[in-house]
Parts: sequence; C-alpha cells; structure tokens
Amino acid sequence: MAGTDAERRQLRRAVVDRKNGAAATTAATAKHAALAHDRPPLRPVALNAGSRAKPASLGGAKQSAAAATTAVATAKRAALDDSAFGKDDGAAPAPPSKRQRQIPKPQPGPQAAPQPTQKPATQSGLGKSATHNPPLPQQQQQKSKPKQKQKPEPPPLHTLDAAELDDPMLVAEYAPEAFEYMRRLEQATMPDPDYLRHQTRLGVGAGPGEPAWVAREAAGDYLLSAHAALRLLPESLFLAANLLDRLLSHRVVSPAKLRLAAVAALSVAAKHEEVAAPPFWRVAGLLLRPDPEGALSSAKIAANDVVGNLRDQLCACRAELAAAEKFLLLTLAFNVRYPGPLSFLRRCSKADDYDTESRTVARYLMEACVVSPLFLAVPPSKMAAASVYLSRRMLDRGRWTKDLVYFSGYSHLDLRPVALELLHYFATLSPRRALYRKYDTPAFLKAASFVERWIDSPGGREILVNGF
Repeated sequence: MAGTDAERRQLRRAVVDRKNGAAATTAATAKHAALAHDRPPLRPVALNAGSRAKPASLGGAKQSAAAATTAVATAKRAALDDSAFGKDDGAAPAPPSKRQRQIPKPQPGPQAAPQPTQKPATQSGLGKSATHNPPLPQQQQQKSKPKQKQKPEPPPLHTLDAAELDDPMLVAEYAPEAFEYMRRLEQATMPDPDYLRHQTRLGVGAGPGEPAWVAREAAGDYLLSAHAALRLLPESLFLAANLLDRLLSHRVVSPAKLRLAAVAALSVAAKHEEVAAPPFWRVAGLLLRPDPEGALSSAKIAANDVVGNLRDQLCACRAELAAAEKFLLLTLAFNVRYPGPLSFLRRCSKADDYDTESRTVARYLMEACVVSPLFLAVPPSKMAAASVYLSRRMLDRGRWTKDLVYFSGYSHLDLRPVALELLHYFATLSPRRALYRKYDTPAFLKAASFVERWIDSPGGREILVNGF
C-alpha cells in the first residue's frame, strides 16, 4: 500500500505541474538523465487502461532511465484521463487536451450499424409531418450543372453537292446555308413594284405604253448598252438595275436626270462587283452621247484625246457623276447588297448537268427584268427558276425533275405564271431593242433568234393562247 500511495502522490504532482506548464521540464529531465548514462532517449510507450507504473529503483543506469521514461508516460496518461484519480485538495482537474477533444474514446461493446442521419420532421401546410433526405454530393453536382442544348445536326447534303466536296472553290458543304441566307436577303432588297405611280415627273400613268413605263424601259436599254461598252461582268448589270429601281422607289427623278441615275448605279455596281473597275473618266464619258456604244466604240475617249470644249464637258460630267453616286449611296444608306438572279441560275444549272444551251437561253430570258418594269415584283430566285423552266420547255429537255425542285426551291406550278409572262413579253419584243441585239450574236448562240422562232411555232402559239 505504501508503494501505491507514493505513486498516487507522484502522479498528482505531475498533473498539477502539467497544468502550470511543468510537463516540459519533466521531459527535459528524463532526456538529460538518459544522456548522462550514454544512452539514447527512449520513446514514451502508451500504457493500457489497467496498467500501473512501477516505482523507480536506484540500482544501475538502466533502472534510472526506465524510471524517468515511465514517469513521463505516466504524466501524459494522467493528463489524458484524470477521472481515475480523486480530487486533490483544492486542485482543479486539468482541462482536456487538444487530442482529447478531437479523438473520441473508444467505447467497449459491439458496434452497431450506422444509421442514416435524418432531419427532424417538419410540419407541412396540411399539418402532416414529412422527412427530408439530403441529396448526395453527386446529385447536387448534377443539379447545379445546366443542361446544354444539343445543336441540331445539319441535314445531309444532296448527292450532287456531295460530289463536289473535293473542290474547295465550290464550297459545297456551305451551299445550302449560303443560298438560304440569299433567299432572306432578296426579300430585303426588293424595290417597290408600284414606284412608277409616284414618279409624276416621268409622266402620268404606270402601265405599259405610259410615259413613265417607257422612260424606265429606255433607262434599261441604256444600262444594257453601257454595260456592253464597258465590258463588265453580268453581276454588275443586275446589281445596277436593282440599285436604279431602289433609288426610284425612294426619290422622284426628272427625265433629264434619269440617264445620270442609271450611269451612277452602273458605276457603283462596277466598284462593288468588278475585280478592276473601269476608270472613272471613262464611265463619266457615257454621259456625253445618248448612245453609249457609239460614244466609246467610235470615239474611244481617252485622257490625251480630249481637247478643248470636250475636256471641259468631261470634267463637268465627272463632277456630276460623283455627286450622283453620293446621292445614290446616301439614299440607300450604303446598302448595296443584292443576290442577283445569276447566282440562282448557276444553282439550278447543277440539276441539269450544266447544259450550255439551256443556260444561255435562260440568261436571255432572265435579263428581261433589267429592261422591263413588268417583273419588279418577281424575286431574283423565282426569276431565275422561271427562266430555266421556260428554256427547258423550248429546248424540249423534259419535265421539271425533283433535283430541279430542290436546287431552285420552286415547283413547276409555282413557275408557270412567271414563265407565261416572260413568253408574252418576248412575243412583242422588237429586234431593235438592246436586249435582242445583244443576244442575237454567235457569242450567245443567237438565243434571241431561237426564242423568236419557237414563239412563232405551233407549240409556242398554243402556249400563248391556252397557257401551260
């Protein structure tokens, strides 16, 4: 018992010293005792719950080092579990260490299966209790991520488009989207089909044969002659006619300025479409004579050949043309985009294997929209498709196939009214008109003469009378 009481008193002192910060001094003493006997310091060994520390003996160096180590371990054990000892006289128990707060004591007995934690029942609006299970972390991540909409896959390319994928110049993979955009654009660039009613300075009346109608046809013939004289691309001709019609839809122009407006439209179109636009002085020289072809082919105006009064007139024409171009661009808000019918004609030609004869006749029929106000309300895509339909009918190329419906966007029932109007117009076209003279040449396979002969044939007369 004496030995046991002594141990208890020693342990109580260690607890009090630990509380006052003397635990470090005890550990240092044990370390110095071990070094004094040329021994490395021993690590403290944790004691079991039922083990007791033996009193230190004074015999030998080994017993001294073991006693010091045992004292340090016993002090730490007392700090961890001071409930095994009674209260000292007025001494407060040591507070729980940091390790004791973090690591719970193992409880003896069989371990029960862990139960899922549930929140307390809450009262719902109807007085019924309900339990709520918190979602798992994976479910929370899935709910937090917004669902991305999958982009619709583009429709498969047509067989004729897929055959041209190897040619990067044809951009066959973008052709459907490009022509879809052009169909939307053509609706935004259409002129007012009834603008001739508001052009009172050109004459009263807007029907065929009226002064305003005749003035617009004369401007169309002038555009054709000037285009041929300057040797411009076909796209420049259709764009110039569209710019002129859009200008006349917003502004009233006098007959004296109508030719100037046509030349200004052609000059802007050339700058927009041509790779190398013609010199400005040469375009201004179109205003010196009524006949553009004669003014350029016979005189061949050049900067060094113009002398005297002719040079002064040319300078005045240049200033006047520059002012007209500015007036045109400001009126249209610099919007000179226009998907001409020639692009849609090339698209339709893919379906008939690029037939040269059919395409040449279709171009002749299609340029009627340049010289006649009769087709102002017809979109460029429909004008091109109707021209192809009528040219195939004249050349007896067969019916309107599914491929032609796909590439043109129109069925034969949609094209028959426009094709019948074209037929009636060319039945009365004079050979002296600029359009007839342009296509009555070997360069265009004399398409004008061929159309005139077909209209006079029994088949053409029957269609003129009874329709398609």
